[in-house]
Amino acid sequence: MNTWNKDEQLNALKELRASTDALISYVEAQDGEQQIPENAMWRFPYAPEAKFQADKWRHDYSRALISTLSPTQYLCEFNLGNHEWAALSAFYALGLAELLPRPGQKGVSAEQLAAKSGASLLRLRTVLRSMSRVHLVSEVGHPLSDEWVGSEHVDLMRKDSPSPFGSMVEYCMDDAAKCVNTLPALVKKENANNSGTFLVFGHQDLFSWYATEESGYRSSRFNQAMQSLNGILVGGPTEDYPWDQVTGLAVDVAGGVGGQTIHLVARHSHLKVQIQDLKEVSEDAKKLWATMPPAWADRVEIREHDFNEPQPDDVAKEAQVYFMRFILHDWSNAKAIEILRNLRKKARPDAKLLILEVVLFGMDPRYAQILAVHLMAVAGSNERTEAEYGALLNAGGWKLEKTYRTRSVMSVIEATPA
Repeated sequence: MNTWNKDEQLNALKELRASTDALISYVEAQDGEQQIPENAMWRFPYAPEAKFQADKWRHDYSRALISTLSPTQYLCEFNLGNHEWAALSAFYALGLAELLPRPGQKGVSAEQLAAKSGASLLRLRTVLRSMSRVHLVSEVGHPLSDEWVGSEHVDLMRKDSPSPFGSMVEYCMDDAAKCVNTLPALVKKENANNSGTFLVFGHQDLFSWYATEESGYRSSRFNQAMQSLNGILVGGPTEDYPWDQVTGLAVDVAGGVGGQTIHLVARHSHLKVQIQDLKEVSEDAKKLWATMPPAWADRVEIREHDFNEPQPDDVAKEAQVYFMRFILHDWSNAKAIEILRNLRKKARPDAKLLILEVVLFGMDPRYAQILAVHLMAVAGSNERTEAEYGALLNAGGWKLEKTYRTRSVMSVIEATPA
């Protein structure tokens, strides 16, 4: 028999009520006509205290839920969470994002969807009902009407979406899932220096494995998957770090095609940025920037460079700021220190290093914790606390000066030469 702790349950529910009331008060006080930036984590006007309130509200909701469901029910639902993930993958593979009407339009029957997608009608209904539970789709009129419409979230999975989230769905169900499934073996001492990628594919990280693929399909899909996350990643560092103080050259280290730089030069008209990456990536970057508005592209230089080497002399002479987004979290401590030392070797005494990463502070968003597990699986690395980044920086010849917490899940760690 389950033991009911009435006081504990009431406290959890009251905490949820209090955090809900605090969030309601904040939202009610805002101007309802203002535009909400798309590249933020939450859907309300940003302020640091509001982000904290929203994070606390979500934390309190989870605590209230676990205090309300029985232990067996809670664990059962948690354990079967990957079934919804698989249903989302089936939803995307069937092309339902293209077939479903948008909100406010006339619904389409499951029979029509099955005929157009080539799906089994009964099994399609199971997928749709799984997606309706999380409000990605809904039935028109009443439950079990069997007339369906999509949500605005489904638009992200359309083939013509500027945010190619479908690539993320495919990547998570394929490469990532295979690596994540090794976690029971990966957490053992004998695999302390391995990754799930090594256990499954024989390479320590995805990048070295992708380099062996002639078609480049997996690498391209991964890059598109990362691009789809820009909507929740780039806004914080772009808006909440004082870029107006950067008057010299900013170097986007291992910047890919410039996912962060695009937003920086669009938002800050004075910034001049050099995007560095390996040859094949730099070639893709050049193609992309050839399509950009001249007002942006004229302030961006693409340069081939490997972060395993010290900075070129001419770059080191000019660079006021180096920044890295989602780089160090891909690597072990030893490798991260090596990367930092290479940057430090020729950095000017007045240079700054900005590390754009998910930093763990406690009571972190669910996404941060999921990403930590993901990184352990695919790269054998992990998300880090502010203190852990400080230790890495010290070992790499830098000193942590300040951490900027932003409107997104990302933080900006500012460091100077030690």
